Amino acid sequence: MPGSERSELRDKWAIYELDGKTWQPVKHYEFCTAEEFWLLWNNLPELHSIETTFYVMKRNIAPQWESEDNAFGGRLECAKSGSMSSPEQNNFFCFIRDTILRIIGATIPEYDSVTGFEFQVSQKKNTQRFRVWIKHCPETVFRAVGQEMMIIQDHNGADELVKFCPFYTIYQKEASNDKYNKRKDAPPPRPLDIEQWYKSKPHRINWTRPNKEWLVMKDLVISRPRTNEQ
Repeated sequence: MPGSERSELRDKWAIYELDGKTWQPVKHYEFCTAEEFWLLWNNLPELHSIETTFYVMKRNIAPQWESEDNAFGGRLECAKSGSMSSPEQNNFFCFIRDTILRIIGATIPEYDSVTGFEFQVSQKKNTQRFRVWIKHCPETVFRAVGQEMMIIQDHNGADELVKFCPFYTIYQKEASNDKYNKRKDAPPPRPLDIEQWYKSKPHRINWTRPNKEWLVMKDLVISRPRTNEQ
C-alpha cells in the first residue's frame, strides 16, 4: 500500500527511565523504525521542566555499567549548567537531538561500538548531562565518537567539553568506597584492566571528587578537531 512503508532502523532500541526510589532502570518502550522514534520523541515532556534520567539502549543491552555488554566500555559525556531557557541551552538540546539521530540512524563513527545513550536533568543542580555509552575502550574508538560529537556541537553553536570515563573506574571506586557506594551488592574492587587499553604504557588516573556523581579521567578529554581555514 502506498505510503505504508516504514523506515527500519539498523537495530532495535529500548527506552528506560531511572526509578528515583529503587535506583533501577525501568523499561518503558521499544522502537525499531524512524516513525516509532519520532512518535516517542515528539510526545516527550519538555525535558528542561522535569527531573529525570533516561536511557536509550541498543537491542537487549541493559543500561548498567556492570552488564556484560558495558563492563569493558565507558561513556562520553558533556554537561550544561545554567538557565534552561537560555539560547545556549537550546543549542545544547539541538546538539543532543542531532547526536541521537546520528546514533539511531547508524551514521555515527564506530556505530557498532555504541551501546546506547543517556540523558539526565537535575533541576536542583540546574544541570543537564548527555552521555554516549561505548562497549570498547580503544582510544581510536572513543576519540572518533567524541570528535564527531564536537562537530555536531559546532553545527549547533554549542561548545561543551566532551570527556571520556571508562566504566571500570566508576565501578571500581563504588566497590572500594562505601561512602559513595549505593549498591551494597557491588563486587570487591579489582584493578583497571590496563592491557585492554594501552598494551605497554601505564595509564595515570586523576580523580575529581567529592561532590561528583561520576569520576573523570582528566587526561582523556577529547580534543576538538581542527577545521581548515579558507
